[in-house]
Amino acid sequence: MSKATYAILVFLFNGYGITSFLNGNNKKGIYTIISAFITLGVVGIINGIKGILLALKIFKMTDEEYAAADKATLEDAIVLLYKD
Repeated sequence: MSKATYAILVFLFNGYGITSFLNGNNKKGIYTIISAFITLGVVGIINGIKGILLALKIFKMTDEEYAAADKATLEDAIVLLYKD
């Protein structure tokens, strides 16, 4: 996936846990959705804000830095119930 596509998806959908599904971490994505639902959207809003900041960070990266970065560690979502 290209850097621009990933950054746009993070920008738009990080609050919903979609980036966890993109990275292959389905369990974390489900916990993100559940925690956003339980907290009446508070966690979703926080993750949305963090998604905007993360997308800006990805856009600032060079192509080499993006290729070397592990997408799972780039994702910086708050999930209340998830423990890795």
